[in-house]
Amino acid sequence: VAALAAVTLAGTLWRTSRPDTTPLLPNSGATLAKVSARDRPTTGERFVLNESLVRPGFEPGDGFLLRHRGHGPWFFDRVDSPTTPGGVGYVTSATECADALIAAGSSGASSTAMDRVEQTPPSIATVWRNADGTEWKQIVINGVPAGSVITGVVSGRSIGQPKRLVASARTLSLTSDAFALTSDDCGVTWGKRELPKGSGPGFEFAAAITATAGGFVIAGSIDGRSPDGRSIIIWTSPDGFTWKASSRPDTSFFGYLPRSVALDGATVVITGGDSRTADTRIFTWDGSPGAWFTAETITREPGQALGTIASTVGVLTMQPSLENGTLHMVRQSAGTVKVDAVPGISTRDFSVMTFLGDGGTQAWVVGQRTNTAELVTWSITLGSSVTVE
Repeated sequence: VAALAAVTLAGTLWRTSRPDTTPLLPNSGATLAKVSARDRPTTGERFVLNESLVRPGFEPGDGFLLRHRGHGPWFFDRVDSPTTPGGVGYVTSATECADALIAAGSSGASSTAMDRVEQTPPSIATVWRNADGTEWKQIVINGVPAGSVITGVVSGRSIGQPKRLVASARTLSLTSDAFALTSDDCGVTWGKRELPKGSGPGFEFAAAITATAGGFVIAGSIDGRSPDGRSIIIWTSPDGFTWKASSRPDTSFFGYLPRSVALDGATVVITGGDSRTADTRIFTWDGSPGAWFTAETITREPGQALGTIASTVGVLTMQPSLENGTLHMVRQSAGTVKVDAVPGISTRDFSVMTFLGDGGTQAWVVGQRTNTAELVTWSITLGSSVTVE
């Protein structure tokens, strides 16, 4: 694809010489460019800490996460060694803090054990810190229960607390107990925080967490050991320490488990995957008391969503089509939903893919090729705002 000399984005002229740049995606105000593989990091290269981004990898049980050094493609980084006693790290989430990179999940159990629900695995909620850009160190969290896992972690920089970290967590049993964890020193020490419980037979599943200028939001489910009976719950906190439950957004997941959460103003957007199929539904709640979540599939023959992120132009979800492997970027903003087909990327060429963002004007699609295991990165550049008629 020929390179574009210039594109107009949100009223600003952007010049680029990168190859494979597409025209403007009209409904999301974005441009797409394939990132050159020539800019991969070399073995033993030291990374600049404050330029790095980290996100969870494709499979939580392999001890790897995805890392970006401020330019070039995303690449694999590992939080521990394959010889770690008790199994490799189970990495569910990752973020940046003021003076460290943070990965979170659990340790002590194999990925096979973590997938079982009949017997609680011998895991424990765990954080790994990288304070020099190269070495990951495991952090022991005092007071967390056995058989537990962190499901998400976010920075407090959006509320003016760059050293605060807040995590969603749960125990791994048929009577799962949800709780939160907070740190005010970039993950060196942690405290356990209670979450209000459901009213049913004892099942609280804290699944994902996000943060905005108004505080922290955890999405999960309550009241029912069967997935078909669980209801959505939203826990909110202005500071990460004290939490309250949402005012009855009483929509059942009907077999869908929450996977990611993002906010567009007061609107809560959850993507939930069906464990029985490769399908995702998008759940939306406007935050008003007494209102219920609405649930819908946006694209024809939807597959498992690659991810949901907050951005300067609203909440973006990357939704594939099972029918032909086409990717669609779903933009939700101010109560409207717009969909762009993303050109030049087919999920059929990749064994796994993910959708990542920095919370602002940058997003990425990262895939691992089926035949070669090569990581391929596409960079998506957004404007600070976009007006769509």
